[in-house]
Amino acid sequence: MRPSAVSALSAVLLATGADAGAQQSLPVRKDGSWYQRTATRDLTGDGQPDRLVLTARGHRADSLAVALILLVDGREVWREEWESDYELVDVDPVERSPARINQYVRRRLDRAFNSVRREPIDTASARHMADDPQLVAKLQPRPRRQVSITYGYESSVVLLWDGHAQRFVHYWSCC
Repeated sequence: MRPSAVSALSAVLLATGADAGAQQSLPVRKDGSWYQRTATRDLTGDGQPDRLVLTARGHRADSLAVALILLVDGREVWREEWESDYELVDVDPVERSPARINQYVRRRLDRAFNSVRREPIDTASARHMADDPQLVAKLQPRPRRQVSITYGYESSVVLLWDGHAQRFVHYWSCC
């Protein structure tokens, strides 16, 4: 092969991440994010669409800054942040290989995004986990549903909508 062809082939292999010995670089979007998903859901229970945004920024799948943001009326009302290496705790070493880590982290971020649910308040869990088990009774109007989020290795966060303050409040979290 001619030297110019070798250089061109090397450039293609590096650009496509075919160099199995090195961490694959990530395709970064114009807004600086490597991963971003958005959805419209009624998170507050008022029948109006709210917005859920998950963004991961960085240049390596194992060191991304991840933020999950809940927006109501275009205003940020909750933010949960973590690093993508938290998605890699206790993971099979095969998934950490340069050829697979990007896909693995994307699946984990998809899982975190899809975990956001508005559901009936889990009073049994709250009795054992809540910082303030009486919080539901203190909020006016009294919430009937919670928003739960699961991410990373074993983290769960449960929020309640405070209709008076127009924001989510922390109900309980674990691990």
